[in-house]
Amino acid sequence: MAAPTESCYLICQKNFSFKLTGIDVDKNLLIKAKKNCPSEVSFFHKDISKKNLKLKKYDIVVLSGVLSIFKDGKNILKNVLKLVKPKGVIYIFDSLNIYSYNLHIKANKLEKGREVNWYKNMYSTDYIKKFFGRYNKKCKFFQFRMKKNIKKDKSNLNYGWTEILSGKKIITSGLGLIQNQFWVKIK
Repeated sequence: MAAPTESCYLICQKNFSFKLTGIDVDKNLLIKAKKNCPSEVSFFHKDISKKNLKLKKYDIVVLSGVLSIFKDGKNILKNVLKLVKPKGVIYIFDSLNIYSYNLHIKANKLEKGREVNWYKNMYSTDYIKKFFGRYNKKCKFFQFRMKKNIKKDKSNLNYGWTEILSGKKIITSGLGLIQNQFWVKIK
């Protein structure tokens, strides 16, 4: 499953007693999530990157692996602000650049005679802090260190895997980038 629906699935396994809503752009992933989560969980087929996204407000909004795969992260961040209640909390889990540069990479390859594009963004921790600071929100960054080994999926090099580089475990992908994973708490 993709990150948004996967997050809902993992939370459901813990038997928490709160209302849960999942949003994903991929209909197939929503179908999988609906099969694996209790019927009380609501799922919506929406594109979080589109302007004028209309949904209700939530106490907690979790954005897991979303900023890095959509072309326009700024719209996503604006929508997240619209989705969270005034005293709510936003959590972002994603690859972020530890330097003050936002990276926007467009990769493409030829598949079955047609060009397929894939986007990888790595927003800087500095950008995230400044963006939310404009809305009087404070960010706390927690670097995530992968303990588990993730094998390379040669059939889909877009997905990340772990490797050892200079004695340290890193996360990389077919783009050849070292991906620094962070949890960000925004209040």
